[in-house]
Parts: sequence; C-alpha cells; structure tokens
Amino acid sequence: MSKGNTQSEAMSESWRNGDYDDVPYKGFRLRLLKVLQAVGLMPGVESLESRIKATELSYGWASIMRCSLTGLKPDGTFGASSAQVIAAMKRPEANVWLSNCIASHLGRLSRRARLVVLLSNDDNYMRVISKTMKGVFGQAYEEHPSLSPVVFRAGPRIFVHVGHPSPLNGTLGEFLDGDKLLGQGKKREMARLGVKGALGDLMGTI
Repeated sequence: MSKGNTQSEAMSESWRNGDYDDVPYKGFRLRLLKVLQAVGLMPGVESLESRIKATELSYGWASIMRCSLTGLKPDGTFGASSAQVIAAMKRPEANVWLSNCIASHLGRLSRRARLVVLLSNDDNYMRVISKTMKGVFGQAYEEHPSLSPVVFRAGPRIFVHVGHPSPLNGTLGEFLDGDKLLGQGKKREMARLGVKGALGDLMGTI
C-alpha cells in the first residue's frame, strides 16, 4: 500500500524524468532485501537495484493501492502514517477503494505467479487485508489452518505477510533476528513456511 508524501514526490519526479523504476521502496531497498532473505527468498543476492526493473522476469513489484492516502488524526488534521491510513481503510467508503484495487490487480495476476509477499505483518493491517480479501475472493479465500493470519490462500496462490522494511518500523530487527517462538520472530517463521509451501522445489533458487 503506497501512501503519503514520499511516494507522491517520487512518482511526480518519475513523470518528469521518465524513470519509474527508481520509485518503489526508495531509500530502504537493502532492508527489503533482508526481509525477503529472512523468509528464504533471493539467497545470495546482494542488491535489488538490478531486480526492481520493468525487465525483471522472476519477481513483480507492486502496491495493492498506489495512491496518496491520508486518514483523520485525533486532533482533526490528516496524516499519512499507517496508524491513520489502516484505520481509515476499515470505513466502508474507503474500503471500497481497497476492494476494487485488490480485485483489479490481485485477481488478474499471471498464471506463473505462485506467491504474493505483503509488506506488513501488523495485526491491524492483517485484519483489514483478511476481511477485504474474503469479500473479494469469496469461497476462493482460505485461511491457513496453522499459519493464519500470516499465511492465506486467495485463488490459486499463497499470500504471506512479512515485516515491513520501512525505517519507521521499530520491530524490523525482531522480525529479522528475534526468537522464533515469540512475537515477530514467530511471524517470520510462519512466513518462511508459507513461502516454502508456495514455491516447493523452487525454494532457494529465486
């Protein structure tokens, strides 16, 4: 979910210089790589710079919603942090946007796509995504019997929540290195199992 001034400014700049590949995950690509490697993806890769390109064949990079989103703060002003935006997505009039974007972009993925990695395993975010996915996919949505809410199936593919690599995420260190039986460390291990289940014999090669 892309939101706020950072994304808006980066997208505006991309319109001017014609290079959109510089926009996604600007400023925290190394952190994103660490997150992906923590769940078993991209072994041996040292940089994402050559992989976040329109020419990339193994990985696709996208947002559920690419908009400048804000939510109402308690003081009456608007903010673009997750605390405001995720809360706003629970409102029916805003959740329509999320549902439409999921139906448009996640409902029509390439048949080659086997795994979707969602950046954020915040409990509030996972609840919003779960409820919205159920509404969009109906009977094709299935919670994992032991790895829910971190892992679920929607249509023919597995979806996995991971820790968000944003510098503002204070729990990223715990996700990367924490005790596998507790908190973020446990969520990491659940995500790792979801990735392994989705990719099977491809695990460790992409």
